[in-house]
Amino acid sequence: MGVNIQNQSAEYQLELCELQSDSFFQAKKNEDISTFWKLVSKDRFPKLRNFALKVYSMFGSMYICESTFSALKHIKSKTRNRIENDSLEACISLTTTSIDIDLQNAIDF
Repeated sequence: MGVNIQNQSAEYQLELCELQSDSFFQAKKNEDISTFWKLVSKDRFPKLRNFALKVYSMFGSMYICESTFSALKHIKSKTRNRIENDSLEACISLTTTSIDIDLQNAIDF
């Protein structure tokens, strides 16, 4: 909301101007970023919303990539440098997968 419109690409300038001058969005500018962009209408701000969601989705992808490399670094350490590719793949899958187990439901079953 605080970007200089003149410094932005021409295709986004009109939508940025409208977004920044809208009192509703001015009141919401301190919201969580994902909540804010869910409020932005894809009909009224199609280019701006699409761009923002693309940028936002990159950070989720980078997080997954970074966490996978971090897991790889811990799994394939100096002491475990001879681990086979199949075992390495299985270890990475186990490390990066999150499964929520409902223990109460499993016990009652």
